[in-house]
Amino acid sequence: NREGNHFTLPDGTTAKERLERLSRQAGALRHWSVVRYCSSILQKLVDSISPYITSILVSGKQITVGTYGHKEVAIDHPRTPKEIHELLYDVIREPYDAVLQQEIILYVGRLISTTPHLFDGIVKIRVGSFVEAMKFYLSFKNEKQTTLESLAPSQVRRVLYKVLTDTDLEPRERRLIEGALGRTPKHFYDKVWVVLGRTHAGLTVCGQHMASGPTITMMSQNELNFITKVENFLCQISSPEYRAMVVELLIIIHVILERNPELVFKDLTPVDLDQLIKGAVNRYNTDREEMVGIADFYCETKGQTSAYMARTVLDNLLHFSAPECRIT
Repeated sequence: NREGNHFTLPDGTTAKERLERLSRQAGALRHWSVVRYCSSILQKLVDSISPYITSILVSGKQITVGTYGHKEVAIDHPRTPKEIHELLYDVIREPYDAVLQQEIILYVGRLISTTPHLFDGIVKIRVGSFVEAMKFYLSFKNEKQTTLESLAPSQVRRVLYKVLTDTDLEPRERRLIEGALGRTPKHFYDKVWVVLGRTHAGLTVCGQHMASGPTITMMSQNELNFITKVENFLCQISSPEYRAMVVELLIIIHVILERNPELVFKDLTPVDLDQLIKGAVNRYNTDREEMVGIADFYCETKGQTSAYMARTVLDNLLHFSAPECRIT
């Protein structure tokens, strides 16, 4: 109805009043999914959200809101509550997410002020992806019947903390979480800088191109603009496991190039990271003597996948370079 929350029901109350009452009753009964749904329909905003956004920005992190897999909007400077309200309810498609993302912003803002090391390697706090990582985590821990939106606020906070700290994960689980969080290893961006400098035309992944010449000529490897450029390049990857695999591949390329300074990617076309991973999976299939998808490859340990990717990278390099090189 075009009247929305102001629509008058037969008993004389408005839809807004009925939803407010339902939300209070659900809160008393601890039906948190109902509370969150009503709050979203009523387009409520968590009190004092602005200072927590400011805490995240002051820490040097970027922040985006939006439904996972869809449009994201960056918050790159402090906003008023009115601006935040409009942004959240304009860009987030899922009713529960509009409220959950507000909660996550609060919890991240608190944690980043007290335990900033939890966010090492995460340049951009993509709140929608954090929510997705938490949903993944619940499914890993045999809680498939438990939805994130049904948890009490204190439980949501605990799940976020576990997602950021739990190291007892299977290889595929770890890749899902790391990819969704956008976490990269120490000195990762420095390594990408080195890799770019050893290519003629840069890198491509998932149809996204990052040129080498203009990038390393106009930006220094430690500046935020370069880090943001690399992060935006990786953000085009929709699958969190695949993003994690691309990060692993770039580190392997760096190791090989660092130990073999005479080698460069001499091909005049960009280095296609998708093709390198595809080649590694093909080698994996050959060794197993069966055709399996990349999902099986995700389940292997980093040591196993690294061996296949290193051999594929070497094949590519040696196609244009001298045959003697070192990978160990």
